[in-house]
Amino acid sequence: MPNQEHFWPNLKAFAENNRVANLETLGLECVVCRDSFHYRGLSDDETQPPRRPRVLPCGHILCARCILAYYDTGDTRCPICRTELVHDCGHAHTGMPLPLTPGNMDKLPPILSQGGGMPRGCGPCGILGLQRLFERELNNSPYIPEELKGEYLGIGIMLYSSDEYCSREVTGPVLEIEAPTSIKHMISEIVAYAVRSQRRNQVWLEADFSSMKIRALHFKPDILSRVEESPAEQETAPNNEN
Repeated sequence: MPNQEHFWPNLKAFAENNRVANLETLGLECVVCRDSFHYRGLSDDETQPPRRPRVLPCGHILCARCILAYYDTGDTRCPICRTELVHDCGHAHTGMPLPLTPGNMDKLPPILSQGGGMPRGCGPCGILGLQRLFERELNNSPYIPEELKGEYLGIGIMLYSSDEYCSREVTGPVLEIEAPTSIKHMISEIVAYAVRSQRRNQVWLEADFSSMKIRALHFKPDILSRVEESPAEQETAPNNEN
């Protein structure tokens, strides 16, 4: 029987039976490296992924750093129970964030052995697909000025209010563009579909699409001085914190 603190069904039952208000108070640690989990902020050494707790579809809980380091060896199985965790895209599942409070615990699907399922593609591949979709829609939109279209028009996708995935390399300030209404509707529909699909099919989506925010961005810094900003446009720099 897996240890209580690093197997999700056991940890959830313990928290419910003991009325634990927040799992941070339990002093949880990664079963692989035995370091305490980090729940917010940057990595402790600024060069490696932070030790945030992730729940794998098999139910085992590890820090993100250990999961990624393990997958770098070429293995795609859980390092604890050896359950295969590879997507159809060929990438291994990196888990879902550990829910810390009772109100969020039911957001995790059942583990694989209890009826949960693997999504066809991984989170990064899903984000890449969304970036390509919205870039195409932006470049075809009659509501985007022609001088902004082309190779420097792109997308920023933000998850968990901290990590933003940009479709272009960020080398300086960028111009945030007000997305056309049709694209805003498309974003809302995709987010709603992802949330419904996860709940209905009980799949382990690595990305929390319910918290997803998408920005239309222009990545050519010198165009800022040539394009007059409307009240709805603002110069921003994407948040690249992990």
